[in-house]
Amino acid sequence: MEELLELERKNDLMGLIERVQQLAKKDKRVFTNPFIKHWCARRWRYFFLNEAINDLTAVDYASKNFFDRRSYRQRIAEYFLLGEDRTGWQDEQPDPQTTKITETTLLFCPGMLNGMRSTRAFGNAMPRMSSRFSLKVLRSDNHPLRTCKANMADILAALNEGKGFDAAGKTIPSSQRKAPDDVFLVTYSKGAPDTLTLLANHPELAPRIRCLFTWAGAIGGSETADQIYEKIQYWGNKPHVSALGNMLKGLVPGRLKTDNASFRRLDEYDTTGAVRDLTTKVRDEFMKTHGGGLDRLNIPMFYLRGAATRKNVPLIQRNDFRKLSKFDPQNDMQVTAKRASLPLPMATDLGLLNAHHWDLSYPAFSKRRYFNNLYNPFPKEAAITAMALLAAELGLIE
Repeated sequence: MEELLELERKNDLMGLIERVQQLAKKDKRVFTNPFIKHWCARRWRYFFLNEAINDLTAVDYASKNFFDRRSYRQRIAEYFLLGEDRTGWQDEQPDPQTTKITETTLLFCPGMLNGMRSTRAFGNAMPRMSSRFSLKVLRSDNHPLRTCKANMADILAALNEGKGFDAAGKTIPSSQRKAPDDVFLVTYSKGAPDTLTLLANHPELAPRIRCLFTWAGAIGGSETADQIYEKIQYWGNKPHVSALGNMLKGLVPGRLKTDNASFRRLDEYDTTGAVRDLTTKVRDEFMKTHGGGLDRLNIPMFYLRGAATRKNVPLIQRNDFRKLSKFDPQNDMQVTAKRASLPLPMATDLGLLNAHHWDLSYPAFSKRRYFNNLYNPFPKEAAITAMALLAAELGLIE
């Protein structure tokens, strides 16, 4: 600890980077160290800002007006970062050295309602990042509405068979499937508890998991799910397609189509079970039972959370945002910042971001309009690129 603090005090950041790499290679438990956590968050923030200044849509959204004299870096930091991180634009650090990531596969685990929209999480960002680093990307075909335990099969199929979608969201033909060796996991929304459930039940997978990032993860569940579950708990495991659009309006962008052609794998639907698994009681019980075991897997874990303001939430979500704000004012309109945290010694908080749940992952649903807030300008490519750069620099992926 003292050695690392001294390197930071001397501003010997290259020396600090090299020493952190050495420590991480020697013992993964180093990520329980408070200074290492601090450094990882500081480094991710730097990478994020470096990348985000190239996203002119985000820069425009973060600008006060046409005559804004602040640097792009300052605009991005002061709008999209929260708390003390807003001053991160002043931080000077060495640039990343990573240019290729060819030996480790990024396995992305999506959230609830996966595949029900024409757009996918990180839809435009993932292919560009994949091309830039020659990085193999595999999207797990998580079922949109069934339990976390049932969805373990989808993640296992990706891990053991290479089954799923490519970076652009296109189905990988059976003839081209190849099981990845080592992976680094990025999980979004319900994809986080799906993945944690898998690791709790299959600890033998740990040697293949180089690291895990949760992105607006519903780790502790959601009070919104609590309210929805009260209404649908008597449905059983039937899909009830005609009622989904109305009952799940707090979880899905826009309205769901109610024709069966819009849905896949209908015989596997367990709407009640899926929502139940996102209730706060179920997730709290899971972490109480399995938290210690997950931590002992010694997988470096990192989490990022969102927190929106009422004016930035889409009109169709403002009522739900207001209800959720009674539990925690810092929420992304579907999950509170507290419940998107991963309370494990091996988990590192990388930051709180100014964005709502859809904005964090989905491309824009419409052109910019100042009242419907479906524009989704958050610099998603910068965020996921920063995850890859951090993992690579730490020596967790290559």
